[in-house]
Parts: sequence; structure tokens; C-alpha cells
Amino acid sequence: MEAMGARSNPCARVGWRAWPLLHERNTAAALVDLEEAVRLDPTNDNSLSVLGEALRQAGRPADGADRQRQAVALNPGHRAYHSRLARCLARLGKWEEALPHLERE
Repeated sequence: MEAMGARSNPCARVGWRAWPLLHERNTAAALVDLEEAVRLDPTNDNSLSVLGEALRQAGRPADGADRQRQAVALNPGHRAYHSRLARCLARLGKWEEALPHLERE
């Protein structure tokens, strides 16, 4: 199902293609779409956060944390972004840094 506005927004259209790929654990293909979505709109917090999650799943938690930090900076009230950032930080063993993000849930 396509989100409203995705038809007219190239960034959203590209980003929506990535979700099924991530659920199928086809991280490499999802990364291609998500990197394109971020290239099209580097201020799209959702694309940045989902890219961060894909990077974490691809075994690149430091890169994932960088993208999650960008998403959190753009939309600090979005709880899922904090949760995803905490998962990246935990994977890096940065428990103290992860904890405040988990407490937002």
C-alpha cells in the first residue's frame, strides 16, 4: 500500500520500496533505494532513519547511528528514531549513550 503523497514525491516513492526489502532481509537492495531517497531529499527524517536501520542490519552500526542522529535532529519528538538510535549505539557497546534514547519510549 502506497502512502498518501508518495505518488507525487520521488523521495517517498523510492523510500517506500525499501520497506518490503528490509522485511525480506534484502538489505543490500534496500540500501540502494534508501541512499537514493536521502540523495533526493537529505532533510527527509523518515528516509534517514530507515537508512540508519538498514545500515545497522547490514552490520554498519556506526554509519546507522550517524543517520539516526540526523533523523533525531530533524524530528526530536519521534520515538522510533530514538529507539533505532539506541539499537545502533547498543550494537557499538555505547550503553551510556543509548540509555537516554531508550527512556524516551
